[in-house]
Amino acid sequence: MTSKRSAILIELDENLKEMEKLISAQNFRVGDAELFLERYFNIRRKMEQLVISRDKWKEKYNKIK
Repeated sequence: MTSKRSAILIELDENLKEMEKLISAQNFRVGDAELFLERYFNIRRKMEQLVISRDKWKEKYNKIK
């Protein structure tokens, strides 16, 4: 049985690999940090959207129950 990975998890893994590469090369610049902050802000926003969606479905379920 294979499980699909969400776009968020894929992006997190890619960011982690890139950060590890930059850190090991000791080549991490302010521009790199800004890029990662922007990516993580987008991921955080997506996670907030998922929480809102989950809560809406939970509310619908509780009304049916």
